[in-house]
Amino acid sequence: MTFKQALLHNTGWKIFTLLFTFINNIIIVRLLGIVDSGQFFFTLAAFTLVSTFLRLGLENGVIYFGSKNKLLIRQLSYFLLIVLVVQFMITFICIKVFFENNQYTLIWCTLFVVGNIATYYVNALYQIKEMYVSLNVIATTMACIQTLLFSLLFYSNSISNYVNIVCANSKNAILCILTFALLLQLIIQSCYFYHKQNVAFKNSTADSTLYPQLFTYSLINFVGGVILFLIIRVDFYFVEKYCTGIELGNYVQVAKIGQMVLFIPSFMGGVIFPYGVNADKTFEYKITFFCRVITLIFLLIYMAILAMGNGVFTWLLGVKFSLMAVGLLATLPGVYCLALSTILISYFEGKNKQLIVIISSAITLVTLILADILVVPKYGYIGAAVVFSFANSIGVSILIGYFIMYSQRKIKDIFLFTKNDLAIFTSFKNKKPIK
Repeated sequence: MTFKQALLHNTGWKIFTLLFTFINNIIIVRLLGIVDSGQFFFTLAAFTLVSTFLRLGLENGVIYFGSKNKLLIRQLSYFLLIVLVVQFMITFICIKVFFENNQYTLIWCTLFVVGNIATYYVNALYQIKEMYVSLNVIATTMACIQTLLFSLLFYSNSISNYVNIVCANSKNAILCILTFALLLQLIIQSCYFYHKQNVAFKNSTADSTLYPQLFTYSLINFVGGVILFLIIRVDFYFVEKYCTGIELGNYVQVAKIGQMVLFIPSFMGGVIFPYGVNADKTFEYKITFFCRVITLIFLLIYMAILAMGNGVFTWLLGVKFSLMAVGLLATLPGVYCLALSTILISYFEGKNKQLIVIISSAITLVTLILADILVVPKYGYIGAAVVFSFANSIGVSILIGYFIMYSQRKIKDIFLFTKNDLAIFTSFKNKKPIK
């Protein structure tokens, strides 16, 4: 599959998945209310942090070395399976010690965390073999099924009452649905991958020197990944500590929308990383093109939020979400900076220059924490949003500086949309490659 085909399929299908995710988010908020939904998503963020630590960045190491040598597919698959068993046992202990309470069932919490870890591993194998169509068709189908389950829970009182009795409460019921759909998706994807790659498994080779290199690359990536996760989530702690439950509920939804918007560059990054491993210098033009496209998209989003105001959010989520528009306007510049960072990070990871990513992310995180300590206790919700944008603008500036130094591109190549870019959009309709 060519780079352009992979990009179109990965982005196109995942936009549908994103739409279903957005609908699910609305239903969850409507089911739980503003305070409980804020606490629920806060708990999911904690589970995601656990999965981030346990993954150790292995999925990116697998993509990097698998893209360099696709004959390692069997060795990498069995390695991930063994690692996943160990991670299941560690997760069970962590949830038992730190997270178990009367609101969530231990086994469902464990399966949710491990399921998220396994999703990264399965996605890595699909990316190595460039199987973007089948990967995303299955994921989109399961997202649709998940939406149907949530809709039944929301619109049918009899089903809702039965599920709540079986699962003890609404929060646990929602967690069960999320986990069930995730596990079903993993089973289907794993079986399909093994079926399609049966011949590749038989012809696969083994490399005894792989594991030291894999762990070295992965651990460096892991440090950067943890820091990046904290950049996105650490302000939750300060908002939860210094703001009201209603403000936390609003802020969590602002962050959720920001994360959904970040899916677009992450879709691009999911293709840039494996294809960039063996790419030549001309690949850098594609990076600047994607940055320009993201700039244009965010300008349109910002204008749309200015035009809509709070009306659309209070209509979708409820009257108590009246702080969302001003929160989004304050955080969106930071989300834009993170979007550019996602593209540049994928490029640097493909070139095995992860130290640059760690330097940028570490400076961003330190700035974010120090500023939150000073600002959030006094200015609350809006202070956290402004600090988020300020800190991420510093981080992306560092990445852009390194990119310009290595690629010899100009700063305007990253930000200024040109007439030639329109020709590139036209090229997606025919067989001409992106130059």
